Amino acid sequence: MSGSCRMFLHLHAIPRWLTWLRRPALEQLQTASLGMAAVPGMAAALCLLLVGQAIAQPSPAAGLAAQPGVIEGRVMDADTGEPIAEATVWVDTAKVGFFGGKFGVTPGQPSDGFAESGEDGAFTLRGVPPGKRSITAMAPKGIFNEARLSRQVGPGQTLGDCVVRMRNPASVRGRVVDEKGEPLAGVQIHLVVEEYHAGKVRQYLRPGGMSDENGEYQIESAVAGRAVRLMAERVARGAEASADSNAPIDPKLRRPAFSRVFYPDAPDLQGATVLKFRSGEERGGVDFVMRREPSRCIAGKLLAPTEVKGIRVMLQHAEPAYGSTRRGGSFGMTWSASLDGRREFRICQLAAGRYRLRAHDTAEGRNAAISAYAAEWITITDRDLSDLEIPMVAPWKLSTELEWAAAAPEAPPTQPTMVALEPLDRAFFMGEQRNARIEAIPGRGEMGAVLVDEYSVSVRLPRSGPSAPGSGAPTSPAPGLYVKEIRYGDAAVLAQAMRVGMQPADTALKVRLGHDAGTVTVRVTDQKRNPVSDAQVFLLPSDAADEGALAETLLRGQTDQYGSVTWQREVAPGSYRAVAILTNFDYSPEAVRILWQARDRAPEVRVAPNGNAEVGVQVVQQ
Repeated sequence: MSGSCRMFLHLHAIPRWLTWLRRPALEQLQTASLGMAAVPGMAAALCLLLVGQAIAQPSPAAGLAAQPGVIEGRVMDADTGEPIAEATVWVDTAKVGFFGGKFGVTPGQPSDGFAESGEDGAFTLRGVPPGKRSITAMAPKGIFNEARLSRQVGPGQTLGDCVVRMRNPASVRGRVVDEKGEPLAGVQIHLVVEEYHAGKVRQYLRPGGMSDENGEYQIESAVAGRAVRLMAERVARGAEASADSNAPIDPKLRRPAFSRVFYPDAPDLQGATVLKFRSGEERGGVDFVMRREPSRCIAGKLLAPTEVKGIRVMLQHAEPAYGSTRRGGSFGMTWSASLDGRREFRICQLAAGRYRLRAHDTAEGRNAAISAYAAEWITITDRDLSDLEIPMVAPWKLSTELEWAAAAPEAPPTQPTMVALEPLDRAFFMGEQRNARIEAIPGRGEMGAVLVDEYSVSVRLPRSGPSAPGSGAPTSPAPGLYVKEIRYGDAAVLAQAMRVGMQPADTALKVRLGHDAGTVTVRVTDQKRNPVSDAQVFLLPSDAADEGALAETLLRGQTDQYGSVTWQREVAPGSYRAVAILTNFDYSPEAVRILWQARDRAPEVRVAPNGNAEVGVQVVQQ
């Protein structure tokens, strides 16, 4: 190539992939340069022409980088080592949904990155985009029985011997009878789990089973490997679920009520037997005895604005509660009925206990907001409650403000930030407007219909684009962003419960963001310094005051096949302790306590603003 052409290419910073010019083009360049040494302009023109040809040609290197990979492996029982058939397996780029009680490919979407394990537990995931991939395996039964792995997939690589170890759900059977040994039908059996949520341990219900006409029930998807309790509850349905009960005035003439009972025969959670099921276990003989007691009624009036037409009333026990958790929880109410335009209610066949009565208007229109709401604690003892007057009030309009904790970054994110409130002990109601979309930082949004209740605050940070054009990779928070502080009036509510109604009505929810998060890499080895794959790795803030705070603020990852996990521009500046375990982690008190006790012995990781840190750890022996 002539000196003039070489200089031209250098000055215009032609990328390295120019060396992939087709051979005919290179030969033309070599021939032409023999007579062009004295004609710099012509040499430059020819260089431009050939550079244009090079840009127009597909780059073999770029094509290789985009070539999808393949992941091959098996799904195995974590307890028995036996293969698990019919487990659904997918990577994070697959288009997966929940249909007919099972995960599958969304209709009309490609099946890339999705598979089902065979009789030998084997699976093959094809069309996997290169990069760091998260693999999820779900047991054939039970949406709470899953396992995840992290793998680095190279362009065109076939990654073999990927073993996913998980627990199969357990099966639980038993009978529900009264004190005379007669079967009771229509009794709901729940699994009860304890989890840290919003700073403290709370009890939540998981789906279970219902007794038939013989009093028999079966739970097919009991979560295995963690402490659970079982609870039996008779829920009013059909004609019994009425807010205008015609039960006799004389309690002696009413049908009896049944209190909740915790296995085997405890009236409250504290007296219940703690159970732990093995993977795939079939346990029978888990029987309940429910005792009759006098039926009580509550009656009164909802003081609603005149413009309110329809009202729905809900009643639920104080705890365990229906509600959402990190792992799903249950959604529903103990009892629910419509007032059909009335204000008065009479609800009967209630056992003694503490209840939460809630009511809201049933506004017409799909996107109509709730306009009136009530929430009242009611304690039933040995007599009826009558002449109750419960006011219904308008929901709050909660202003939500977003600001930087320090000077704004040079290139602020262009996508919106989503701030949401999540009820702690109930299901979501249609018509709640508890989300704010804030387009810019700083900026302001509004939650249009927030009910007076207790919530946790979640923030969905602005997202970055896919890792590679056309890869289909999921978006992730923009690099460097993190939530530094959330305040509601004088209350700090980051990782804590937030009570709407405890501050003046014009109090704003304020979220402050940082943009100087650092990068942390943790490498996990065994005692022989060999890398450990599939370890659960945690960054535990050194300043967490207790186990509840630790559960809310920990960062969680999983090592890849090289024993490494990296949080890329995701870790807020500060001091952390790095801990690795091999067992599956949930947010139960037992699991969090293991991390709490291991924290003091774990190596420290100091993260500077926009800094990089790396640490090696060994697996904690449990």
